[in-house]
Amino acid sequence: MIDDRNGEAATEYSPAFVILVDGYITQGNLAALQGLRSIYTAATRRQLVSSREDNLSLISIFKARLELLDEAITMVSLDAIKRRLIKERL
Repeated sequence: MIDDRNGEAATEYSPAFVILVDGYITQGNLAALQGLRSIYTAATRRQLVSSREDNLSLISIFKARLELLDEAITMVSLDAIKRRLIKERL
Protein backbone atom coordinates (compact mmCIF):
# COMPACT_ATOMS: atom_id res chain seq x y z
CA MET A 1 0.00 0.00 0.00
CA ILE A 2 1.31 3.52 -0.86
CA ASP A 3 0.73 6.59 1.29
CA ASP A 4 -0.68 9.23 -1.08
CA ARG A 5 0.73 12.09 0.97
CA ASN A 6 4.40 11.33 0.44
CA GLY A 7 4.56 8.40 -1.98
CA GLU A 8 6.16 6.07 0.57
CA ALA A 9 4.93 2.70 1.69
CA ALA A 10 2.03 3.17 4.08
CA THR A 11 2.18 1.56 7.49
CA GLU A 12 -0.23 -1.28 8.12
CA TYR A 13 -1.91 -1.07 11.51
CA SER A 14 -3.59 -3.92 13.33
CA PRO A 15 -7.38 -3.80 12.93
CA ALA A 16 -7.87 -3.67 16.71
CA PHE A 17 -5.62 -0.62 17.02
CA VAL A 18 -7.43 1.17 14.20
CA ILE A 19 -10.84 0.39 15.73
CA LEU A 20 -9.64 1.69 19.10
CA VAL A 21 -8.29 4.95 17.66
CA ASP A 22 -11.33 5.41 15.39
CA GLY A 23 -13.60 4.95 18.40
CA TYR A 24 -11.73 7.61 20.34
CA ILE A 25 -11.89 9.96 17.34
CA THR A 26 -15.64 9.37 16.93
CA GLN A 27 -16.19 10.07 20.62
CA GLY A 28 -13.92 13.11 20.47
CA ASN A 29 -12.07 11.58 23.41
CA LEU A 30 -8.91 13.66 23.43
CA ALA A 31 -7.86 12.48 26.90
CA ALA A 32 -7.96 8.83 25.81
CA LEU A 33 -5.91 9.56 22.69
CA GLN A 34 -3.35 11.49 24.72
CA GLY A 35 -3.20 8.68 27.29
CA LEU A 36 -2.63 6.11 24.57
CA ARG A 37 0.06 8.34 23.07
CA SER A 38 1.81 8.53 26.47
CA ILE A 39 1.91 4.74 26.67
CA TYR A 40 3.48 4.42 23.23
CA THR A 41 5.95 7.24 23.92
CA ALA A 42 7.10 5.48 27.08
CA ALA A 43 7.35 2.17 25.22
CA THR A 44 9.69 3.64 22.60
CA ARG A 45 12.09 4.67 25.36
CA ARG A 46 12.48 1.23 26.93
CA GLN A 47 14.00 -2.01 25.79
CA LEU A 48 11.00 -4.30 25.79
CA VAL A 49 12.60 -7.55 24.62
CA SER A 50 16.11 -8.96 24.86
CA SER A 51 16.67 -9.29 21.11
CA ARG A 52 17.98 -6.07 19.58
CA GLU A 53 16.25 -6.78 16.25
CA ASP A 54 12.92 -7.49 17.89
CA ASN A 55 13.25 -4.39 20.04
CA LEU A 56 13.95 -2.21 16.99
CA SER A 57 10.96 -3.78 15.26
CA LEU A 58 8.68 -2.97 18.18
CA ILE A 59 10.00 0.58 18.44
CA SER A 60 9.37 1.06 14.72
CA ILE A 61 5.78 -0.14 15.13
CA PHE A 62 5.26 2.12 18.15
CA LYS A 63 6.68 5.15 16.34
CA ALA A 64 4.34 4.53 13.41
CA ARG A 65 1.43 4.31 15.83
CA LEU A 66 2.55 7.56 17.46
CA GLU A 67 2.29 9.26 14.07
CA LEU A 68 -1.28 8.00 13.68
CA LEU A 69 -2.12 9.13 17.22
CA ASP A 70 -0.67 12.58 16.54
CA GLU A 71 -2.92 12.88 13.49
CA ALA A 72 -5.93 11.71 15.51
CA ILE A 73 -5.18 14.16 18.34
CA THR A 74 -4.89 17.00 15.84
CA MET A 75 -8.17 16.00 14.18
CA VAL A 76 -10.07 15.79 17.48
CA SER A 77 -8.55 19.08 18.69
CA LEU A 78 -9.50 20.89 15.47
CA ASP A 79 -13.04 19.51 15.65
CA ALA A 80 -13.34 20.77 19.24
CA ILE A 81 -12.10 24.23 18.20
CA LYS A 82 -14.59 24.33 15.31
CA ARG A 83 -17.48 23.39 17.62
CA ARG A 84 -16.46 26.08 20.09
CA LEU A 85 -16.22 28.74 17.36
CA ILE A 86 -19.64 27.77 16.01
CA LYS A 87 -21.15 28.05 19.51
CA GLU A 88 -19.58 31.47 20.00
CA ARG A 89 -21.08 32.71 16.72
CA LEU A 90 -24.57 31.63 17.77
